[in-house]
Amino acid sequence: MSPDQRAVPFIVVVTNPGSDNEVTKRIESLPDRHSLADNIWLVRSPLLVKDLTDELGMGDTHLGTGIVFRLIGTYWGRAKQNTWDWLSRAVG
Repeated sequence: MSPDQRAVPFIVVVTNPGSDNEVTKRIESLPDRHSLADNIWLVRSPLLVKDLTDELGMGDTHLGTGIVFRLIGTYWGRAKQNTWDWLSRAVG
């Protein structure tokens, strides 16, 4: 199984985006991410949710504040085409 196949989708919400610049930099350094808003991203990672939260600096390292949700299969709404393309590829 390739690393890409083990990566699962998450929603990352930075709750204090104006002050949490290091967290934002870490999110933007992830290879598979899609920005929904200034403080919300879709990301894929092979990490567990707690490990991803820690890696981004919103857990035990206390660089910033935010929440990571694992995205499991069902989604609906209205968005730009590139968002649907990312979701289709990441969630299936």
